[in-house]
Amino acid sequence: TLVNHKRESLLKHQTESGKLQKKLEAVALERDGIDARKDKTLDEISEMERGVRNVEAQLRDHSQQSAVEGGRINLAYQRKKKRLDEEYEALLNAIDNKRNEIDEQDRKLEDCDNRSRKLEDNLKALERLLVEVLVDQQKRLLKILTEAGQANVRYMKEREKYAMVHGTGGGGGTQGSSSPTSKSPSRGGSAGGSRRGTPS
Repeated sequence: TLVNHKRESLLKHQTESGKLQKKLEAVALERDGIDARKDKTLDEISEMERGVRNVEAQLRDHSQQSAVEGGRINLAYQRKKKRLDEEYEALLNAIDNKRNEIDEQDRKLEDCDNRSRKLEDNLKALERLLVEVLVDQQKRLLKILTEAGQANVRYMKEREKYAMVHGTGGGGGTQGSSSPTSKSPSRGGSAGGSRRGTPS
């Protein structure tokens, strides 16, 4: 009875505990992956920001040059200005996209943290149930041992009582059986004497 008591509950809790542990490990791995991608994205943003500063420096230098040379528009100047402007705009757009990626990664990290906390809370609750079951098992074992000890004490007392009663009854029976034997010869002798005294 003790072994089977709540055995199914114990097995169920152990199975659920294993599942929760695996889920926690999966969330931790997912979070590590997101963290790694976020670090990479931050490195890419830093690299792009250096590119932006470089283009800005080129634009400042270029702006100090004249767009007109010898009374004519310097086409090379215009082409370079256009190229630098396009590169500058492309870098700014790329940085903006990467920052959006960072925001999304932060949301995913927060989601991982929330799921991890929920799983940990469920695991703690399950562990409390397991402890309650084990404590109940110990209480039942203690009760069985206590009842067994009490039953043994009662048995020993009954055995002693039986032994005392049995011993007294045997002695009385032995004394009673000796009385009739001692009285038989006297009755026989008296009868014989009476018959010898009768005249023939």
